[in-house]
Amino acid sequence: MPDELLVERKGSTYLLTLNHPEARNAIDAELLGALTRVLRELPKTIHDEGLDSLVITGPGGTFCAGADLKDPTLRRSAPTSILRFDYNPVIVMLRNLSVPIVTAVNGPAIGIGMALALLGDISYATRDAYF
Repeated sequence: MPDELLVERKGSTYLLTLNHPEARNAIDAELLGALTRVLRELPKTIHDEGLDSLVITGPGGTFCAGADLKDPTLRRSAPTSILRFDYNPVIVMLRNLSVPIVTAVNGPAIGIGMALALLGDISYATRDAYF
């Protein structure tokens, strides 16, 4: 399976691409872990490398179909626990970044995907996007 989170630097912009197209970029435990790891290091990267923005997108005509309900790791926990201890820290880390966040929504943004899409300081949506 390819990396579920692609991380690229394009000039002074950091690009995060949710890369789980077989599940319409739904967030499973692996993708959530990758997001958490990257976001923990991102403030230092922003400072050290002089980054001035973050773009979040998804390939394959879907931004993010929400939580991956087929992931057995996530199904073992109570939904309130997942929200509080897994998703909320990601949202807080994103909100605390010192750079603007741009979300490029190229298709459905459902559940936690909608939260990510609306988290952007600027959100661009294609005609195929819906929330």
